[in-house]
Amino acid sequence: MGRKFARIAVVDASLIKLSLLAYSWAEYRKRSGAAKMHAVLEWARGIPQHLLVTTGKVHDLKGAAPLRWARRWTYIFDRAYLGFDFLSTLLDAGAHFVVRFKAGVGYRILERFAVAQAPATAGFRLRADWTIRLPGWEGVLLRLVSSQLPDGKLIRVLTDRFDLSALSIAQLYKERWTIENWWRWVKQMFKIKRPLGESENALPVQIVSAFVTDLLLRVFKHSSGFTSSLYEFVSNCQELSLAPLKELTNGALRRALETILTLFSDPIGVKKPLQLVA
Repeated sequence: MGRKFARIAVVDASLIKLSLLAYSWAEYRKRSGAAKMHAVLEWARGIPQHLLVTTGKVHDLKGAAPLRWARRWTYIFDRAYLGFDFLSTLLDAGAHFVVRFKAGVGYRILERFAVAQAPATAGFRLRADWTIRLPGWEGVLLRLVSSQLPDGKLIRVLTDRFDLSALSIAQLYKERWTIENWWRWVKQMFKIKRPLGESENALPVQIVSAFVTDLLLRVFKHSSGFTSSLYEFVSNCQELSLAPLKELTNGALRRALETILTLFSDPIGVKKPLQLVA
């Protein structure tokens, strides 16, 4: 994906199961509790733009309602976010959307376009590219792109973007799994599934702390020149956290840590700004 996909963000929510006996505020089901994290993840850099924590019973669509949408950005959603009023707020803000379409929702086809064959590496076959109108939302022209997975499953995606090819729209929706992988990474690496406090404010503080830690580790890895994965960088740092730097073997991790130490040892401040790049 090239520069035209730079302003892309993925929106999703994830549950953290909790005990109602210990966390009475975390309403979810009759006999179980949970908190829900609602996040907007910047696709290009893999960092969160917005975060909201609610009780587990809050629907994904309602949880995303207070979030802010940036002009000319495209947001990718699962079908839980298919709501006309919600999507209208994005359009009013000058933003765009790519959202999974729900079965059973009526629509009127205005125009059918021919679809090119997707490359073998795409992992799907393009089936349809239509211009449609939805009942109750007649003033908005929309586009419905359908693709089929190797197992025969049909994926229909609704968007307001007519400037991209059907292949690009289908590929964009595939990137929704970026945030699923990110949730897994954050929960596993920073133990968010094990809250440090029982109050309603303790969990958001822990989550934000985990996100800040994630960002700092990405900055340190980028600034140090460490070329392996972020997971390997963090794992190695954890494994050798109590070892003196001079006792480490002269490998990639030692050179990375020495670079970080040099940056922060400058008596007049950091010699160059630490920054993340896409």
